[in-house]
Amino acid sequence: MWLPLESNPQMLNTFLLRMGVEGVQFVDVWGLDPDLLQMVPQPCHALCLLYPCKKVNAARREMYSGSDRYKLSSPGVFYLKQHDKSGNACGTIALIHSIANAPKGTVRFAADSYLGNFIESNRGKDANEVGNALCDAKTIQSASDAEAQGGETSTPARGEAVDHHFIALSCIHMEDGMHLVELDGRLPGIVDHGIVTGDSFLLEAGKVIRDQYMAMDPESISFNVVALCSALG
Repeated sequence: MWLPLESNPQMLNTFLLRMGVEGVQFVDVWGLDPDLLQMVPQPCHALCLLYPCKKVNAARREMYSGSDRYKLSSPGVFYLKQHDKSGNACGTIALIHSIANAPKGTVRFAADSYLGNFIESNRGKDANEVGNALCDAKTIQSASDAEAQGGETSTPARGEAVDHHFIALSCIHMEDGMHLVELDGRLPGIVDHGIVTGDSFLLEAGKVIRDQYMAMDPESISFNVVALCSALG
């Protein structure tokens, strides 16, 4: 049972360092209005959303009931399922989805990077199979748990139910261009929100978060967004 990560760029960046990941960094997103999104460093490759589950998930299940929006897989997309035995691993999974789907050459892995080896050895495999492989990836879990225990809030006990969940919204290069893809290991599959450009990705991802997440629980102040961007300097 994994411990839940905080939506905290400093913690997430320390985790990347532990895992030998270079070339990218997480930064805070201060708001989803266009003016505030312009403050996010470019290029931006993904947004990780932490949201309160109860009302949002119920509303989204109703929204997508009977639809064909979910795809179990898509060429060029790295996707893994979050199995129950991994506990509160959703933050780590959102991070992996963001890193693994960044444009080729953006992310650099140290030669001994366990996370890099995990991603490359599982690329192209079935999402359930990759999810099971993550459950057995004790080195990744140890690094993730170390960051979880060093956060600013008290760490829940292993296996304790929490009312928050992480997902990733990634800008992924496919055969016909860049797509905005929603990656949530708890869903039946990925959700492709269509073609975007480098300039429109943040605006379109922000719209998905506002319309399909925040609007489902408008009184909550428990939404938090961080962005994965190319490292400065």
